[in-house]
Amino acid sequence: MRRFTPSAVLGACGGASLVAAGLVVMLGNGSSALGDEVNGQTQANVSVASAITLTGLTPSFTLSGLPNTTATQDKAVSYRVTTNNTLGYLVSVRADAAALTAQDPANPDTIPISDLEVKPDEGVIWSPVGNNDVDVVHSKDSPSAAGGDLLQDDYRVHIRNVRSGTYSVTLTYTAATR
Repeated sequence: MRRFTPSAVLGACGGASLVAAGLVVMLGNGSSALGDEVNGQTQANVSVASAITLTGLTPSFTLSGLPNTTATQDKAVSYRVTTNNTLGYLVSVRADAAALTAQDPANPDTIPISDLEVKPDEGVIWSPVGNNDVDVVHSKDSPSAAGGDLLQDDYRVHIRNVRSGTYSVTLTYTAATR
């Protein structure tokens, strides 16, 4: 009668072996399955587009005065422009109508939009606000600060000899990248 040892039986089964009577089993030509690894690589890309925002725009302001005078308000309008554009940005303002009209529908008087003027808070030159052309009030040749650039504009109006009351027009501010 022929006797087989456990290692002889496992040895005949394609390279598996038993060491110390079954305490450790090795698979395949002496290599461990847990130690195998394969590497590959990928590249992560982030595409960042140019962006611009105009936030915190003062919702309204009022210039007050008597007929035939000029009423002025420093820092009448404030807002923040934020952009990552390396060429910077422009901010412009335009009136939505040719005149400031009375809020009282019974009052036919108007104040021509050209009598309303704007300048940057630190500027010295007043420009009439237009309703056909835009008036550039701020210009910068680089990106804004990380939290945005706080900007302010001064306004004045030459009040004509019109009836008492409140006269209004909507102003549209536009921030654009260069």
